[in-house]
Amino acid sequence: MSRRIAPPLPIAGFAVGVVLFWAALYVYVPTLPLHAQSLGAGATMIGLIAGSYGFTQLILRIPLGVLSDRLSRRKAFVLLGFVATGVSSAVLALAAGPTYMLVGRALAGVAACAWVPCTVLFCSFFPPSQAVRATAIMSFSASFGQMIATLSGGYIARGFGTAAPFWVALAIAGLGLVVMSPTREEKRPAASPAPSFRTILGVLTLPALLSVSLVAAITQYAAITTSHAFVSVYATEVLKLDPSALGILSFAALVPNTVMAATVATMATRVREKWLLTAGLLLLAASTAAIPLTGSYAALVGARVVFGFGVGLTYPVLMGLSVMSVPQAQRASAMGAFQAIYALGMTAGPALSGFIKDSLGLPAVFYATGAMCLLGLLPMWAGVRAGDRKRENPAHS
Repeated sequence: MSRRIAPPLPIAGFAVGVVLFWAALYVYVPTLPLHAQSLGAGATMIGLIAGSYGFTQLILRIPLGVLSDRLSRRKAFVLLGFVATGVSSAVLALAAGPTYMLVGRALAGVAACAWVPCTVLFCSFFPPSQAVRATAIMSFSASFGQMIATLSGGYIARGFGTAAPFWVALAIAGLGLVVMSPTREEKRPAASPAPSFRTILGVLTLPALLSVSLVAAITQYAAITTSHAFVSVYATEVLKLDPSALGILSFAALVPNTVMAATVATMATRVREKWLLTAGLLLLAASTAAIPLTGSYAALVGARVVFGFGVGLTYPVLMGLSVMSVPQAQRASAMGAFQAIYALGMTAGPALSGFIKDSLGLPAVFYATGAMCLLGLLPMWAGVRAGDRKRENPAHS
């Protein structure tokens, strides 16, 4: 069944809501480790705080995707995501110690679970054949929000203290709730019943989906370990940079990420997905392993720019592949599985990296993370090859 693309105005309004959603979740990310350190957190606890964001997503994303499919409702979950973002920001702002920060950041992970129905709702504005285009627009909007937020967050922290970005996040979440509220959601026709749990289980165990999700887990391992935790630690402990410089470091990674998210859908029409993903993983590996070799601010910024290109090449393609061959009624389940599995990397990456830092030193964190990115080439080639075979012999509904 072919579908028309929704009118430009609802698409643009939704995209603005996505910008605000991710801005609220990211405005404090560059200085989160510094605030945790100011409350007495060590490297292992910083890793746990960063990892708690992925842990709650790991637990909740598949059930949320399944529930969203069975209820055929997306918008209510998206709006609740903004509410959870505001609550988590307030908990982080008022935290009296690292344990409270652990709770607050875990609540931010609950909020991020709204990305499952949010992505599926936006994809419903487009025909199924344009899934990569839709997810590329979503990735661009998310990256743009993260980019502006992290740049400003460092300056906010320098001017008003490391707790100030949490209050700004609360305000942005409230604005996003207002912007997203008018979004209209098409009801699924009565002739299209909610999928059974057996059907959903079949979606969750698709080999191609599992392979793509595992690659995404490795890229998230690298992203959370570096951007949310230990690049800031390296910058302050080794290069002695101030909070505003941390915001610029995050900005340096997000600018190329945003540019690539805006162009990768066009690239995917000319270049096979497996080559885009191979290039992206190699860039992630090289730029992460290079961090301990950077002896200056400029060199570290350069490494983060390369990292941003790697993320921009991989994430939109992986997200599009995760839903490309799944029927519309089961897409939230597929996206929930994809995002829950990649939350494994978001959880394990920083937690393991905190232990590695305490045991082997800070450089070992980046070398180990770079090696993980290289390992991602194995499931990537297996998964994309399976997808290629399926497209050559299509039998999907």
